[in-house]
Formats: sequence, C-alpha cells, structure tokens
Amino acid sequence: MVKVREKKIWLFGVFCACPLNYPLNDCIFKEFRKLSALEKWEYVDSLSETEVDAYISHHRECLYKRELGIQKLCRSCNKIKKTV
Repeated sequence: MVKVREKKIWLFGVFCACPLNYPLNDCIFKEFRKLSALEKWEYVDSLSETEVDAYISHHRECLYKRELGIQKLCRSCNKIKKTV
C-alpha cells in the first residue's frame, strides 16, 4: 500500500510538468504549473488523501487515453509503411 506522503511526492511531479511534454488545453494541472515550486508543494501537501487520489486518478485516465491515441496512430503509420 502506497503511503500518502509518497503519493503527494508523485503528484507534485505532475503539478510540475506533463509527462508527455504537451498538456492538453483543458488540463486541470495547467494553472498549478505557473506557481513556484514552494507554492505547488504547499498546495499538494495540504490535500487530503481523498483529494490526492482524485488528482492521481484524473491524471492516469488522461495519460491512458492519450497513450492509447498514440498507439493507434503508430499502428496506422506502420500499416502505411507496409503498403508503400
């Protein structure tokens, strides 16, 4: 079982940057990324475990959907290469 502190440290990383380098326009973390590191950490550290879990869940769902889209695009590119 992951401790709350470890979840907060992980979440802080998401507050700092999108792992895909290009956040969506409607990314819920976008405004937080404008804050200083200290302001981000103070906010993340103030969250309850339920709130942390909700942010993490939202992030994972977004990441999954975007990665799935990338995989589909790659499969399409591979099909095109085979026919050329």
